[in-house]
Amino acid sequence: MSNLAKAASHLRRFVSPATVLHRRLHVHERKHISHTAYSTQPGALSIVSGPLDPPLSEFTLPDFYRTQILPHHASRPALISRHEANVRWDFAEFDVQIERMARGLLAAGVKPGDRVATIMGSCSAYAVLQWACARIGAIIVTMNPAYKIHEILAALNAVTASTLILTPTVRKSPLLEGIFDTLPTLASTPSGREIHDPMLPSLRRIFVVDNTGDKALFRTELDRRPCTVDLAELTSAQYGPEPQDEATRILDRALDRHDSFSSKDIVQAVSEERCTALHGVPTHFIGVLDELDRVGSDVNMSSLRTGIAAGSPVPIELMRQLIERLHLRDLTIAYGMTETSPVSFQTTPDDRLEMRVESVGKVQPHVHAKVIDVHGAIVPVGVPGELCISGYLLQKGYWENPEQTLSVMKSDKEGAIWMHTGDQAVLDQEGYLKITGRIKDLIIRGGENLSPVQIENCLTSHPDIVEAAAIAVPDERFGEVVGVWILLRPGATSFSRQEAVDWVKNRMNPQNAPARIWLLGETGVPTELPKTASGKVMKNVLRDWTKTMLHAGDISLIR
Repeated sequence: MSNLAKAASHLRRFVSPATVLHRRLHVHERKHISHTAYSTQPGALSIVSGPLDPPLSEFTLPDFYRTQILPHHASRPALISRHEANVRWDFAEFDVQIERMARGLLAAGVKPGDRVATIMGSCSAYAVLQWACARIGAIIVTMNPAYKIHEILAALNAVTASTLILTPTVRKSPLLEGIFDTLPTLASTPSGREIHDPMLPSLRRIFVVDNTGDKALFRTELDRRPCTVDLAELTSAQYGPEPQDEATRILDRALDRHDSFSSKDIVQAVSEERCTALHGVPTHFIGVLDELDRVGSDVNMSSLRTGIAAGSPVPIELMRQLIERLHLRDLTIAYGMTETSPVSFQTTPDDRLEMRVESVGKVQPHVHAKVIDVHGAIVPVGVPGELCISGYLLQKGYWENPEQTLSVMKSDKEGAIWMHTGDQAVLDQEGYLKITGRIKDLIIRGGENLSPVQIENCLTSHPDIVEAAAIAVPDERFGEVVGVWILLRPGATSFSRQEAVDWVKNRMNPQNAPARIWLLGETGVPTELPKTASGKVMKNVLRDWTKTMLHAGDISLIR
């Protein structure tokens, strides 16, 4: 059996136990609630299972591409990358690029099961790499482009990566230079030889994608570091493809100025390419709306129809604007996490508007969910608790970390495995799920649990508030009180902290009103919220900022 066949066989074995788990859960949960309808009985338990149709597929990604995509969609557009010499590939052309990359990786020494780490912005190389790794059974490890050099090195060692593929810079951060400055012994590795560095004992090769926009400069960068290889060379005849295929060289140049989110570029692309779907987190959609305000009627977004918003709640006013101004009438909200592959709940275009913003919809097919209390008991419908997910979509576990895996992936009495998400949620009698916040992010004021998400949604309904993030602030009297960080719209010069307090008091129970408010951009206050690469607000960073501000004796206190 070939290495590729072995890898495919391994993936099929992984799918099969998940299907068995699904069947076991199906039998177990039927006594609680139907798969096709949700209980409206008083006292019903918060446990649901998704429908059994469509049936589960056991295709691997390469099998799916070969048997389902190419025969039916070969000539349809697969990838358009406007900033890379206008890369436009249909699925057949995309398949050629994937095959060349896969053969190049194998020829370079990458084996099934190897970890291939990558740090780069949005470019065709990354899209091809994902599918190429799947085709040869290698494991792609996508690193956060916001990582510092020491975090990159730690991650490489944590997953024992054999291969690193990166661009010289990401978001203007000099990655390649930083790595070689930190590990000067790398520079002594001769050209064409595997890397053997004591600080990165598993790493054997580094490939670089040119995003400099200057071929001569890029060549100089590589010549200074003989152990690095231009990724384009990986797909040349030297590494395995036939010489006559040389005209289909895989990659043009990925210009760094466009490798991260740009609302201007998004608006131009949607308008000129007549896109029908737009996916993102609320921050991205807000940026697009701001760009529309800037350009006025010079662009046409009427081709848009659908999309998915995820990552954080979508305020109802934002949803209305997305429908009215971006024509996203079929926009849906998705909930999930990396550990659950990722989506487990999602709204539909047919849901009532309020349910499309106040909830994350209903459970997905073949997925099982329950809401539990601190003792692990399933709570009644309408009662908040921790959301747990089970079914075919669960991860196998955290890499080489069984302790962390067992802390969140727990078996019930029947042996079914449940992922404890750490999210507080409420399931209603129709089966809609509402995420009310992270359990560790709850604000406990005088013994009462307050939901940061609900406070944030209330604040962002104010016409002058663009974004808001609520956190717990230590307090001698109540233990914790509400602290909020607010980003105002440009021109909101008359806004006052008391206005925010009154806004919340008039729309929620008074205890939800903020006791401390930081206005982003004020003297001594950062200008924007800290966020992950996917746009989620980093509450841990906000808590650190808050401690610093409180220690400095800031004037955020509201009386």
